[in-house]
Amino acid sequence: MKLMIRHLLILLSLCGQSAALSAQSLPRQLDDLMSRLLREHDVPGATLAVTKDGRLVYAKGFGYADSEAREAMRPQHLFRIGSVSKPIAAVAVLKLVEQGRLRLSDRVYRLVGEVPLPAGATVNPAIDAITIEDLLRHSSGQAIYNASGRISSPMQPPVSRDISRLFSIAHPPPFAYVVGYMKTRPLLHTAGKRFKYSNYGYALLGLVVEKVTSMPFDAYVKKTILAPVGIHCMQFGATLKSQKKVNEVTYYDLAGRPPVRSVLAGEPPGPFPYAGRHHEGWGAAGAWIASTVDIVRFVNHVDGQRSPAILRAATVRRMLARQDFPEHDREGFWYGLGWRVQKKRSGHHWYHNGSSNSGSAAIMLRTADGIAWAAHFNRRLPAGRALYEAFNREMWRIVRSVDSWPRHDLFRRDDAC
Repeated sequence: MKLMIRHLLILLSLCGQSAALSAQSLPRQLDDLMSRLLREHDVPGATLAVTKDGRLVYAKGFGYADSEAREAMRPQHLFRIGSVSKPIAAVAVLKLVEQGRLRLSDRVYRLVGEVPLPAGATVNPAIDAITIEDLLRHSSGQAIYNASGRISSPMQPPVSRDISRLFSIAHPPPFAYVVGYMKTRPLLHTAGKRFKYSNYGYALLGLVVEKVTSMPFDAYVKKTILAPVGIHCMQFGATLKSQKKVNEVTYYDLAGRPPVRSVLAGEPPGPFPYAGRHHEGWGAAGAWIASTVDIVRFVNHVDGQRSPAILRAATVRRMLARQDFPEHDREGFWYGLGWRVQKKRSGHHWYHNGSSNSGSAAIMLRTADGIAWAAHFNRRLPAGRALYEAFNREMWRIVRSVDSWPRHDLFRRDDAC
């Protein structure tokens, strides 16, 4: 949690005043920032999209979508977005709450139904108290951390391999077996009492949506959340390079890292982005691929900054409301229902980052004064989050210096894939 607070403070820190930027000079500043970041951090390619008051004022690609093929990056290219998937899942769940098909107080495992259990294991009765709201705000107690204390997941090795051995099944285990394993595990804390970030909890929300709607999670989201606001290219990605989608970028590991054992039975070792993580297994927690234009369109439609609104105003207030847990900062930072939030006098900043060791990094932010941006990079980040921090620091410096925003709108009514 200390790392999260430190990162938030860096993300939203006050920057020194710069010379005022006009609508004409803003694109050049953004171009220079992205070109410099790619050069300094050895990233093959990236895209950036920026909106003001619901208008797409900037969208551009930098470097290469595929270095070997010399394929130039375009703003329409699709990237793995990691945990930026979580706000999408939260909005989908809250839409079901608005429709009366779910309640935040619903007990999760009563909705999930029967799943396989390890031989001789019994269900932990404490899990019955876990609610939909607990999953949305990471207070279920069903978090997984590795030996070094970093956030992990039962959908990835080494835990996923333990699950396969327990059930004597091939790796990776289907998600129902992951759920069965987690039903038998002790909670880190009583449900609803602490904040402990849980990738598993958001994957479980995807299963809940499937049970309630009788549709695959991604199909429900595309039909109900994305298509009505003109987003048609977002989709679930896949693990193998041979399974790349149309317009999807190539992902690059840290330079010099040797091939790793594949998470898929029968597949040879390969670079971590295509062998070290079962992308499909993350589901609602992190399986989406999207363009930066998709992401800023989504974040502007959530509350109706751009019409139509996906959620009602009262739902958005509930989504961003402060959650009082010991782990949350007392200076105005918290995790709401699917979003990291900072309270400002004029409203809220709401945002999320995504970096899943899958060869990409994603940043999404919506400010209290009507600005939004999304940035995607196609190389896995090294330790230290230096790229995130440099990008966020410079973006805040630039947007705070703008004295007149472009008046054009680059959004098309429906962006074709």
